[in-house]
Amino acid sequence: MSEIEDEVRPQLVTSRQESPSGADEAAISAPQSRSISSPPIYGSSVPQAAPRRKGRLGAVGAIGGLLAKFWGIALSVLFKLKSLLFLAKLGTFAKFAVAGGSMLFSMFLMSRGLGWAFGAGFVVLIAIHECGHALAAHRLGHRLGIMVFIPFCGAFVTSRGSRSVTEGAYIGIMGPVAGTVASLCCGAIYMASGKPLWLVLAYFGFVINLINLAPSPPLDGGWLLPLFSPKLLLPCVIIGVIVFHGNPMFWLLAIMSIPRLIHAWKHGNSSAYYVATNRDRWIYGIAWAGLALVLGTGMLAIPHLLRIRHLMA
Repeated sequence: MSEIEDEVRPQLVTSRQESPSGADEAAISAPQSRSISSPPIYGSSVPQAAPRRKGRLGAVGAIGGLLAKFWGIALSVLFKLKSLLFLAKLGTFAKFAVAGGSMLFSMFLMSRGLGWAFGAGFVVLIAIHECGHALAAHRLGHRLGIMVFIPFCGAFVTSRGSRSVTEGAYIGIMGPVAGTVASLCCGAIYMASGKPLWLVLAYFGFVINLINLAPSPPLDGGWLLPLFSPKLLLPCVIIGVIVFHGNPMFWLLAIMSIPRLIHAWKHGNSSAYYVATNRDRWIYGIAWAGLALVLGTGMLAIPHLLRIRHLMA
């Protein structure tokens, strides 16, 4: 990453603010909505250990304070989300206002430390990822809701629930497909123009889309997981919460996915929603592995491209 930073620093704002870094995207609970996330945010602060003289009571108090702080953030975001869903019912203008306003606000906050070029480009990459979900849902005849961007957390788009696990997998994987194409385009523009900013955007595009392929609800990979076994959703979301514990959006969407997780655990073997053919499993399994290979290769190749550029300079 130091090579990337050295390359981009002259073109971006030099005074960077310390803000949580993270990836993306997440998916919202089925069958009511769909989401994408940009990189998960990892908290930079660690709770201080309780003094020994307080013993177990002090440890319990510290844990309680941490949980209260976290749940306060989650409930606050949930309340705002309900307000946005209410606005979405007002009509098409309100939907565009919510999507455009939240998108510009995300660009503004990200650009404060990284410059407008990177902030705008990064948010556009997330928007293309979301449009992949939206177009897939529209193609299947689902009514779309709203698209909302949350600064430093990601974005999501709502739609009417899928009718089968195969439809859910199709809508889920089309976000990373669109994001991968957009990231490859950024890499192609770099090759044509030689401007390092496009290479950095390609790198972060590869990262957020690769993370979204993780087979854990509410990330996109979590929509492919039920094709193989619905009962895998519950243990995988627990693993996801442990890995992405610093991202409030991930927690919020995971909480909203609880009804889906319970239904999958109880009725996964009997519900018609989870019926899939071996052909579906092979198609989406190969698609998932292929996307992961392309994204992982692109992410690992970029530092080598920068190293070669330095040697040739």
